[in-house]
Amino acid sequence: MCEPSSFGCSANEFQLRRCNDTGSAWTLHDNCTDTGQFCTHPVGTAATCRPRVCPPRADLCSDGLTLSTCTQSGSGFESVEEDCAASGEYCAAGACGLVGEEWIAREAFAEYFPAWSTTTYSTFFIPDVARTLTTVSIRAGSLSDIGDAVHANSVVRVYELDAGTSTSMLVATMPFASLVIDTDRFLTTSPANVALVPGNTYEIAVTLRSGTAAATTLASTTGSDGIAIGTVTGSHYLQGQPTEMSAPSLGTTRFSLRFTHAATP
Repeated sequence: MCEPSSFGCSANEFQLRRCNDTGSAWTLHDNCTDTGQFCTHPVGTAATCRPRVCPPRADLCSDGLTLSTCTQSGSGFESVEEDCAASGEYCAAGACGLVGEEWIAREAFAEYFPAWSTTTYSTFFIPDVARTLTTVSIRAGSLSDIGDAVHANSVVRVYELDAGTSTSMLVATMPFASLVIDTDRFLTTSPANVALVPGNTYEIAVTLRSGTAAATTLASTTGSDGIAIGTVTGSHYLQGQPTEMSAPSLGTTRFSLRFTHAATP
């Protein structure tokens, strides 16, 4: 019936199961839903419980252009409720409108564990339409601990590389609205208005500072390059705070980041 001592998921993705020693039946190993997780069994890896991608059955933006319904287990999106692009709009906060919401590495289950108390995580992208960057949110790793006044230099910097002149410059510094990580492990900046020029390269450099080394972890995964307003071109991380624009160095690794954008005034 099953491979002895192997692990698998229930059909509804609620439970992590273990095959008994004789291979005759599955037994309950962990009820993933008790901890707000779902069971997943990617090809070539062991089945395990992982954090939900979205609240079960909620209608949310699955990307910057599409309003979709989350699965019953929270493992992802199963149906499209509205194609915002069809009416020339974007998707943000669960509704179509003039504001867009982009997710990079939304399904991030791994974490980066630096050996430094101050670490900068960078994401690079090239917009193909003129928009205005308004907020940036990052998903902190499970070990992150940055929520007090001592760590007030945790901040987001935005650099721009001009495609025509090949010169780069710091175009915005965006402080976090709060240094208290919310229930979904997010930190979000205060609102800003950063003009995004089509064809130029932008670096969103997130500096996290903690009083403890290796406590500035950030959720990460691979891939996730498609966004509604352009293309993600790479990522990078370094010790300390940046003094100038850097360059991608991490191949397909992507840090979990969400940003909102609005029409250019």
